[in-house]
Amino acid sequence: MRIVSGSLRCFASFIGSLPLSEALGLGEIFGWFAYYLFHRRTRIALDNLRAAFKTERYPGEFKRIAKKMWRNLGRNIIEFLHLQRYTRQNIDHYVRFDDFHKVLELKNQGRGVLVLTAHLGNWDLLALSCGLKGVTVNLVTKRLRSKFLDQFWQTWRKGGASEIVNPIFKKGAAKQVLQKLREGELVAFVLDQHAKRKEGAVLVDFFGRKAATLSILAVLSRKHGVPVLPAFIVRTSRARHRVFLEEPLYFEEMSNPEESMRHNTQRYSDIIEKYVRAYPEQWTWIHRRWKAAKGTIQESAISKQ
Repeated sequence: MRIVSGSLRCFASFIGSLPLSEALGLGEIFGWFAYYLFHRRTRIALDNLRAAFKTERYPGEFKRIAKKMWRNLGRNIIEFLHLQRYTRQNIDHYVRFDDFHKVLELKNQGRGVLVLTAHLGNWDLLALSCGLKGVTVNLVTKRLRSKFLDQFWQTWRKGGASEIVNPIFKKGAAKQVLQKLREGELVAFVLDQHAKRKEGAVLVDFFGRKAATLSILAVLSRKHGVPVLPAFIVRTSRARHRVFLEEPLYFEEMSNPEESMRHNTQRYSDIIEKYVRAYPEQWTWIHRRWKAAKGTIQESAISKQ
């Protein structure tokens, strides 16, 4: 394992030492091969694309979108290995924000900000760029299944500006999330993956199909009066990106608590769908988003705090 770990770090250091433009070219080549090498994931992506768009797109487009998705993921890996290259001085060259003042205005209210985003574009760079512009991001995330890769991911992130992007792991996240909100900080949720009933999932429509989705964002927004700011990053060229910030969403009460949770979670899902439709080649279709699930709400640990 030490040999593998050392080899991986040497490879990462080598890629990180290359000029970004050249390294991104290697990432695109990796993405091209990944389409064929990871055939099981590619099959999932193609199945998801067919089910999502049905007759909206020609069948031949699905393979094209899947290939571009893999190329984007290849670029994302390269940019991750170049994290230490991004600084407060050069971040605006690579990432352009639309209306960054929305972030500052909400943060200055002192109640904290809930950020809604998705696995679109380079979502890691979204968090980093926000931090480099002076606003720390606390990202609720899962640990990688592989302890080895998870340790590498954590260690490599510390080689860059890790103090401005803080991961909050889902297991035992309740106290940390609430503490960060009390301190007026940003807490970001990536809300486009399948959720389990025990996590507090509700069924909402996503591309016309029922998808089990975390309701915790709605729970927190309602209980603590915190607005939800939708934020999405898209790649505009090989190395440059644009961040879109929607108008903040405030909780809308419905006839009963369960319907309120579902209604507001549906609003969040609709915004994610809008961006996935606009940039399908930049969303990670390799995830089984639509799994069979019941829509019963079960309060999560966070909602009970």
